[in-house]
Amino acid sequence: MCQQFIEAVPDTWTVYPESCGFDILLSRKDDGFQIGIEAKLVLNAKVILQAAESVDTWSILHPGPDCRAVLVPNYVGYDLTSVCRRLGIEVIRLSPKGCMSYQRNHPFRPELPGKKYSYLEHAKGQEWFEFCPNRKIPLPEFISDAGAGNPSPLTLTHWKIGAIKLAITLEKRGFLTRKDFKFFDVSMSRWTQGGMTAWLRAKEYGVYVGTDRIPDFRQQHPVNYAEIESLYEKWKNPEHEISQVVA
Repeated sequence: MCQQFIEAVPDTWTVYPESCGFDILLSRKDDGFQIGIEAKLVLNAKVILQAAESVDTWSILHPGPDCRAVLVPNYVGYDLTSVCRRLGIEVIRLSPKGCMSYQRNHPFRPELPGKKYSYLEHAKGQEWFEFCPNRKIPLPEFISDAGAGNPSPLTLTHWKIGAIKLAITLEKRGFLTRKDFKFFDVSMSRWTQGGMTAWLRAKEYGVYVGTDRIPDFRQQHPVNYAEIESLYEKWKNPEHEISQVVA
């Protein structure tokens, strides 16, 4: 269902699957307007709570999307739709590919919000409620290749991107230092702690080399890994060139 929806999203939007805590995060290319979407084959309380904004006072200033929505198949019941509206959550209903509405270029309803307010949309009860977050969600540096709506997705988080850059640096240079972790904004603890299960071991003071415990990030994200690797010269740590050799 998620892939079908992604394929139907207009090219005026950028799609980020399994990103920033949502099954799908949409960002309008013109102005960065964001929609956070949770997907479910049934419209139930669980998916509504996943899409809803947190009511905790400490989360008021957290970054968030401009609009929130749940994606469900068109045939799912309407019992909880009014609850969603009271919470400001839009219900996106996706039509099967073979149905008439899909063939008429209306694969899902309502349409994604445009820049201008539409009275017609409001009259049909299809107004998108804007949460006006304190800050928008920082968009990922790369679009995840993991797809959306998977039961146990391998999300491409900020940490994962940094970890992939560290792994690539280790492959190309043969070692890592503390300055690499600072440069890529990744904590060293998961890499160096754990004794026999650590991902790195000390070669000499301040210099670490890999162990066979390092996760296979290339296998987890084959497309993203290749993409990040191809840009190595742009993002590498300039303080430690490959020419530096560890004895």
